[in-house]
Parts: sequence; structure tokens; C-alpha cells
Amino acid sequence: MGNVTTYIVYIPSTNLEDPDTSLLTGAEVVMSLVILNHSQQPWRNPIPALMFEWLIAMQQATKDKPVVWSLFGFSRGAAWGLEIAAHLGLTFHSVLLVAPFFIPRLSAEEQQGIGARLVHLKQNILMVWGKRDPWQPCEILKRISQAGSFSFVPGIGHEESRRYCIDTFFKRLVV
Repeated sequence: MGNVTTYIVYIPSTNLEDPDTSLLTGAEVVMSLVILNHSQQPWRNPIPALMFEWLIAMQQATKDKPVVWSLFGFSRGAAWGLEIAAHLGLTFHSVLLVAPFFIPRLSAEEQQGIGARLVHLKQNILMVWGKRDPWQPCEILKRISQAGSFSFVPGIGHEESRRYCIDTFFKRLVV
């Protein structure tokens, strides 16, 4: 694709781990919004509206430039990534969600709507869970993943799945 720059939006878990840049070539731009935890169960927190506003503004600002956007989220970041990837005002070349789940505040209808948008948009989505991860995908996520790619990794748990996906699938995010 020539001189295309990949913008990778990284959304961390509630542990706010830094994005791993060891596999980057230097031609990519990695952005990670740090959203501080604000409850005793931060994994339940909804996506701050400013995240959507910022991403829409950034994609609009680069729409006439040789840029593609990718999205990478882990745990709560992957949960938020489901909603971000499904947002009709945003477009992503590739989406990698490691151990995603639906935020508990979402109703079954909202979860179905997100699933329908992701399937309809036919995003290049890969969702991955470790087989030992305590948070396994619900039926809606299994159906969504059939439109893209879906993987269970044997023998690893929640935290190990992030490292495995960086080592194995990170190159999918870069043009």
C-alpha cells in the first residue's frame, strides 16, 4: 500500500498497561488514551464519551491522508473496543480484541445491536480468548466472531493471552 501510515489505537485493561511497541517498525503511530479507573469495579465502567469524540475527530482530520486505523484492546479495553469498532462514525482496517466481554450495563438488546453492526460492517476483526481465561465469550460474541475470526488459545489464561496475541497477531494491525 505504499507510504501508508498505520495509526494504532490501543485501549488497555483496568491495569492500564502500556502498549507493547517491540514489534513496531517505526512507521506506525500508537495512541493510547489513559482513562483512569473511577470505581471499585472499574471493569464495569462505560466508555467515556470523549473517547468517541476524540477518535471521530482524529479520523476526520486524517481522512485525506494515506492513513489506516487499527484498534487493539485487552480485557476492559477489548470490551470498549467492541463498542468502538461497532460505532458507525468510525472505520478500522483491522481490529484485535483480546478477552473481550460486554460491559454489564449493556442490555441484551444493546449487545445484539453491537453484534449486528459488527457483522454488517464486516470489519477485519479477530477476537481471542485463552482457554483458561475465567471470562469466556457469551453466545452473542461467538456469533459476532463468526463474521470475522475467533480463536481460543489452549493452555493460557487472561493475562497470558495479551502477550500471546501481541507475539502472534500484532502484525495484522499494521499495513
